[in-house]
Amino acid sequence: MRRVIALSLLGLCLVPAAWAAKGFHYVADTVTTGTKMKEADRIRVEGWVEGPNAKIVFLEVGEANPFLGEGKYILTHDGGETLYLVDPKENTHAKFDLSEVLGFAGAFMDSGLFDMDVSNHSIELLEKRDGPRMHGYDTEYRRYRTSYDLEIKIMGMKRGDHYVMENEIWSAETLDATGFQAWMRPRKTGFEAIDTLMEGELQKVHGFPFKSVTTTRTQGTKKKGRTMETISTTEVIEFEALNVADSTFALSPDSQEISLIGLGAMEARDSEDGPKDEEKGGLMKRFRKIRKGDG
Repeated sequence: MRRVIALSLLGLCLVPAAWAAKGFHYVADTVTTGTKMKEADRIRVEGWVEGPNAKIVFLEVGEANPFLGEGKYILTHDGGETLYLVDPKENTHAKFDLSEVLGFAGAFMDSGLFDMDVSNHSIELLEKRDGPRMHGYDTEYRRYRTSYDLEIKIMGMKRGDHYVMENEIWSAETLDATGFQAWMRPRKTGFEAIDTLMEGELQKVHGFPFKSVTTTRTQGTKKKGRTMETISTTEVIEFEALNVADSTFALSPDSQEISLIGLGAMEARDSEDGPKDEEKGGLMKRFRKIRKGDG
């Protein structure tokens, strides 16, 4: 009997830590290069996930993403349904709502000054096979090709581009905690064309991706249209299963909730810096007239 008990205890000791732990911690790098970029743009994040909870801290942010800011972090308690952008230095938090950020564009669309259309959208699975073990987990490799035409009209001017994206994804499907979806869940922008594209991208992700490479080629639709290429690689460089303290996902009780981009703040900038903006003319000048009902 004692031998059976001893063997049972030994078996418990041999259970992998990943099975016993409730949460996960990771560090991931994203590097983007392109034909029109002078140097690579880099983002490094550190994340903690447990069930539907997730916290993603921006450790390093390139010049192309000044809005995020180093030290700021994304927080969710419902698997990414609701996201908050937290600024610990300012002790503020804002609901991460792209429809609010892009809401100003609605005024242009309603006025007829701005329009966007996506056509010929297709997603093709080119390859699917077993991938290598990464960070101790089996992975599956998928390669997709996505193509579409995007046409944008601004104040009578028209621009059209043909996009072809190739995605390579190495993901661990056994990692299915909903908190992993915090950054992958598509955000509603209010633009049907863009929302359709984002929903399509989500369909490519199964489980948690340890690595992804996206190559995007853009060709202008005019006869001598411009051509561009960008390559974005995201790779998890550290990953471990562990018990995450509940305090990790707690929001400071005295954190002030603010709007991600408030109309009041925009009005203040217009009144204080109005003459400078007027000198610039163009879109900002027309936008102020629309909002005041003068255009």
